[in-house]
Amino acid sequence: MVWPRGICPGALCLKLYFLTIDLGTNEEVGKVVMKKAIIVDVDLTLVGDTPFDMERCHSFSYLKEWHINTLKAEKLEVGVELARFFHDAGFKLVIMTARDVTGREELMMKLRELGIARLFSEILMRESIDNGKPSDYVKGKMIDAVGHKYNFVFAMDDANHNLYRSRGIKVFDANNWNGKEVNS
Repeated sequence: MVWPRGICPGALCLKLYFLTIDLGTNEEVGKVVMKKAIIVDVDLTLVGDTPFDMERCHSFSYLKEWHINTLKAEKLEVGVELARFFHDAGFKLVIMTARDVTGREELMMKLRELGIARLFSEILMRESIDNGKPSDYVKGKMIDAVGHKYNFVFAMDDANHNLYRSRGIKVFDANNWNGKEVNS
């Protein structure tokens, strides 16, 4: 097997369950072709953690400060390379992040810095009205909003695993490569 962009099993220390999963093809529903797609989280999936204070989540000035701080987050090589691999394999990639929509500019700057901004078909962010609500609630709304366009088969995320599994979406646990405790 050829590994994407130089990633090898020894360097990953990652359970590669996807090797046994049938990637399949796009599915036809009626006359609408639903593209096979992957949900991609940002924080602790593509980049390292930027601590967030939920008690200050309704403060615009705090959110702006936090979004600027996210530009310093380290690249998580495995997450970025997996996104490239799936894009090259023909999957549509959809970012679903619990980051507030007021940080779109900073998120796009970070994705450009990582060299992956053009890989994503859509970038969905938390609406400001949902600040303070749990990320699984927010991401559930996002899936509902675009689920008619995509056949989500995988999610790359460090959290929200029960949400994805309850919808038949297989999970690549980003905790395998971000240094956090692996979820089962």
